[in-house]
Amino acid sequence: MKHIAIKFVKRSEVPPGAKILTSTWAMKQKANGKKRARLNGRGFEQIDGEHYDKDSIASPTVNVITVRVVFVMMLLMCGCGHLIDVNGAFLLGGFERDLVTNQKRRLFMEVPKGFKKFAPLGDYVVEMLRTVYGTKQAAKRYWLFMLGIFMRLKYQFNRVDPCLYFKWTTDGIVLWTSWIDDLLVIGRDENVTVTAKKGITNILSCDDTGEVKEYVGCKLEIDREKQWMKWTQPVLIQSFK
Repeated sequence: MKHIAIKFVKRSEVPPGAKILTSTWAMKQKANGKKRARLNGRGFEQIDGEHYDKDSIASPTVNVITVRVVFVMMLLMCGCGHLIDVNGAFLLGGFERDLVTNQKRRLFMEVPKGFKKFAPLGDYVVEMLRTVYGTKQAAKRYWLFMLGIFMRLKYQFNRVDPCLYFKWTTDGIVLWTSWIDDLLVIGRDENVTVTAKKGITNILSCDDTGEVKEYVGCKLEIDREKQWMKWTQPVLIQSFK
């Protein structure tokens, strides 16, 4: 999926008095050897009321108690759980409207390092069209986007834990949980592997990591026939040695 996240604008076109943010790169080498570079806006430079509202700062994540209940339900239905990683998650969210003017917020940033060769000749900055990583409202705006996707697919969200989504089908209940850019879907085999996952992957660019074997640093051992599950933290234990 191609994300149009920024556009070049002349500095003279920036509204008078608007603060222009800066950015930084985050480099990482994954466990599989693949190298990743991510452009991050410096959210600590954002001004409350100009770039965001205090209610926009949130990182909706499924509650750990909800996760345990969902896994128990998975065992009771002799079902399975699969993980999906949404690509470019925060680039899916758009900026909110200003509470006073009701106009969509406009955030500007100095041309990032490495981007100058792509900029037109002259004095230019970039306007952020999406909530790039590092901006204060990025996590919440992405969650709102995903909530819209689930509602479009006829799921309801739990009023106690809004990061739990569910839908009843002729084959039983299908459950989704979300935390940042990760999704866990639970249900009977045919629901999970055919209908539920395709509903998401047909709309978004995702990495399907298959049946759940880990959860936030915990290793999961699951016996579906005997209906038991064991959680361990071998990496954490190793760090104490």
